[in-house]
Amino acid sequence: MLSELLGACQESLDAAEAKIAKIDARQERSASPVFLGLPTFDSIAAATVTVR
Repeated sequence: MLSELLGACQESLDAAEAKIAKIDARQERSASPVFLGLPTFDSIAAATVTVR
């Protein structure tokens, strides 16, 4: 039971770190002088393809 809880916590931490990385990347792109607010190809492809 403890190992399941630790696994769930690790998954939650991984998801939070991934979300922070996306936010950081978006802030870096928005700081560029040509940012149009459009999603990049990578973000579109990542949203439509699920790897299992």
